[in-house]
Amino acid sequence: MLAMALPAMASPKDPATVAVEFLEQVRSGKLNLEPGGDTALSANTDEPKRREIARRLERIATDLGNGSLQASTTKLDDHLAAVLVHNIGGFDPSRLRVFAVALVHRDDAWLPAPVLASFDNSGVGYAPGLRQRLDALEAWMLEQQVLELDAIQQQTAARMRSAINAMLPLDTLRGLEPDAVGRRFLEACAKRQLPAVLGLLGGLQTVLPENWTTRLQAAEAAAAEPQTVPRPWRLLVAPDVLRTVVAQESNADTASLAIACLDPTGTRGNPALPPVELVDLALSKSADGLWQVDPPPAFFLTEKPDAAAGDADDAPDASLLARYPAALRQSHPLQPLGTAAEAVTALVQALAAPTLQPLISMLDLEGDPHSARLGCSRAAGVWGALHDPACVRHPLALGVFETATVAAASFQYFSVRDPDRLDVRVFFFAKPAAGWHLLAGWQPAESADGNLLAAKTWAAGEPTRWCNEGKR
Repeated sequence: MLAMALPAMASPKDPATVAVEFLEQVRSGKLNLEPGGDTALSANTDEPKRREIARRLERIATDLGNGSLQASTTKLDDHLAAVLVHNIGGFDPSRLRVFAVALVHRDDAWLPAPVLASFDNSGVGYAPGLRQRLDALEAWMLEQQVLELDAIQQQTAARMRSAINAMLPLDTLRGLEPDAVGRRFLEACAKRQLPAVLGLLGGLQTVLPENWTTRLQAAEAAAAEPQTVPRPWRLLVAPDVLRTVVAQESNADTASLAIACLDPTGTRGNPALPPVELVDLALSKSADGLWQVDPPPAFFLTEKPDAAAGDADDAPDASLLARYPAALRQSHPLQPLGTAAEAVTALVQALAAPTLQPLISMLDLEGDPHSARLGCSRAAGVWGALHDPACVRHPLALGVFETATVAAASFQYFSVRDPDRLDVRVFFFAKPAAGWHLLAGWQPAESADGNLLAAKTWAAGEPTRWCNEGKR
């Protein structure tokens, strides 16, 4: 059986597979364009021509986008082949592409020509009758590109509706109340479920919304690049944003949803105290009787994140912000620990977690809403400092202070960029009847007394103690 399997494993790849792999290499920028490399590039190709080919392929890499590449049609002519490849990602007809790859069979393997839709610079030679065959294949590629692109563009609407129905059936959408539609939209955004997002933006309507192309393109961009998409889309799709609904209203034909969002790493300048931001979404009922989400104009701006003038809401409603801690607690229940040592261990794990949620689940959000919201922002700041891609940091444990009801743990935020900088962060814990958790508000109040005052005093001396330790 092994002897029979080995020839199959060593069998050469077919032209369609080679064409797709070639375009994947172009897209990733990992193509070896030297003679004898990943293409059929002729050794006689001079250096200026190689540079020109490389520049063409760089431009094509952008056109390839992020979608899945799939070979459609192959035409063979002895040791020559032509393959058409579709980029089938997304549902925007204007972004669909069909690529034509010419291939040459050489040394028992198919190699792609370095220039798309052409056998130029592939070293096939100019034997009698060969030029005519090459011209015929090249003409076929150019003609079929146009025909197949038109065909897949015509099929896009049906493909989109099919994908939406598979994830969000029309009957299900028809039975949802407006508040459920809004929450399902948030869930789809958070999970980057593009078909569901499009369905909730009106993609299942008999007559699509007037600005459908804009909605489609914005949603596709947000799902494809959740970390770098401009605000306010980032607040709905980035995995590290902590978001929750703080208000919702509805009547017969319209509804609204207010979402409070805490972004620990995407706020301009990555501040130590990221603000809680509000995103307002309107909903309306179409002539089909289906509820759809109608994002405000800010969702359709095209500025880069750092160039956008203002964030989700420059003057957020204080009454809505006050609801944030309670709404957050409902979706992320408090998880107290049995001992102070267990709480410190859980803290280290939460700081390393890929999202802010485990840290928020350790934080007391009861009492004064302003203090609780401040605690959330401080938690976001200390977590964000460790997950800032611009500066790698690691929390190194320094010391622990513990009493029967209060504890504190200190860490040095070690930075690879600035290894000699002392950056001591202290985390405070309290132990009510339920168990140990992070202190409400994150830091002791000015009026702290008893064990809390002792912990605060110990924490205030930590930087000096470790600074002196470093000098010894």
